[in-house]
Amino acid sequence: MPSLNYAVLCDYARIDPASGVCHIIAAGIDTIVGDTEPFGRQIGVAILLEFTRGECGRPHKFELLVQDEDGRQLVRDITTVTPECRDDLPPGWKAQAGAALNFSVVFPSFGNYSVELLVNDSSFKSMRLRTVPERQTVPMPTDRL
Repeated sequence: MPSLNYAVLCDYARIDPASGVCHIIAAGIDTIVGDTEPFGRQIGVAILLEFTRGECGRPHKFELLVQDEDGRQLVRDITTVTPECRDDLPPGWKAQAGAALNFSVVFPSFGNYSVELLVNDSSFKSMRLRTVPERQTVPMPTDRL
């Protein structure tokens, strides 16, 4: 079974096709501020999995679910990767394959949500996410005696 190196929520993620390096903007988010209910937001998830030589050369399914506290799905994104075992990989090292998933979510209300990562239909990571309203500033009194 593949092993998880990392999965992180962010504003945006991109994998450079030439180098395989993942570029992540605003990594590690867990709270999103909105101004009204409902509100939409783009979210990214950067994922890196490691595979044994026997797991290479075959497709592996990444499934990402965004759901509310009751398990209602707001987003379902499925991506398939086929890791390759390079000839220059040192003995004992695992092959790596990553995914950068970017998607829009409409949050129906402020509250708690989760982003679930499944690989080959098995749960790999659950990431907490909450949405909160913008803080309202209280005006300072303008009368001075």
